[in-house]
Amino acid sequence: MNHSIRNRLAVLSLYLSLLPMLALLPNADPPRWTLVFSDSFDGTGINPNHWNTQYWFGRTIADNGELEWYQDDDVLVQNGILRLRAEQRNTQGYRYTSGMIASQNKFSFTYGYVEACVKVPHGKGFWPAFWLLPASENWPPEIDIFEIMGSQTKRVSFNVHYANSAGQNGQAGSGWTGPDFAEDWHLFAVDWEPGSIRWYVDGTEHWRYEGPGVPAEPMYIVADLAVGGDWPGSPDSRSVFPSYFDIRHIKVWQESPNVSDTMTPSSTLSPSATMVVDGTSANAKMDPCQALVGS
Repeated sequence: MNHSIRNRLAVLSLYLSLLPMLALLPNADPPRWTLVFSDSFDGTGINPNHWNTQYWFGRTIADNGELEWYQDDDVLVQNGILRLRAEQRNTQGYRYTSGMIASQNKFSFTYGYVEACVKVPHGKGFWPAFWLLPASENWPPEIDIFEIMGSQTKRVSFNVHYANSAGQNGQAGSGWTGPDFAEDWHLFAVDWEPGSIRWYVDGTEHWRYEGPGVPAEPMYIVADLAVGGDWPGSPDSRSVFPSYFDIRHIKVWQESPNVSDTMTPSSTLSPSATMVVDGTSANAKMDPCQALVGS
């Protein structure tokens, strides 16, 4: 076989190997994505330019019946992983402490593709979530990229909250049962666009909302490990403390109107192909989160 034919076959083989990834992309043709926020938790602590360790209104959400008090010392960075730790200890009248991060007043965005590579804890009463809240501090809206109950770690919930035409709180949601999200790393994301939100797990779309009330204002990022609450219930004797909600990275892309201004060798595919966006070989596993962490 001559070199010309061999080279053509190699190019064709590479193209075919990329087709499954391209099929998963929110907008694969043409690629117009610019990475606008990234935290891979490489230091010894959280980046104070990115994150707060409490809500602007306090350190718990009593309206949800939550049982935790968020503490700064339950937000850990170890070996390139953010660890939000839930502990059984009394403080401020609460039986549990836990960790959370929020980018409020530090980073917000309107429309884009936001993702996190995570592993959630097992155990009744644990409530890990990755979500968006309005920078205006006027709720709703809210986009829940994912919520998982520690007692049902194969089931993920997706939700959007909004103000309807009558000014009342509206809500739409869905869910998906997949692998045990506590057993390995998984990539959760939404593609939020005008009039549309699409939810992805490991690069595959699992729900799309195009009804009324898609948020159209700046929103910030929240990741937290709640303990107890009206939805997951209270921990029981089998709930292990401490437990951890682990996060490998959080990233946000936005579409650019001019491809030539944003295209670089390391950003020629799209958000959901994280291994390529970060310069990792396209021969990595098809699951971008698994490829990233090398597990």
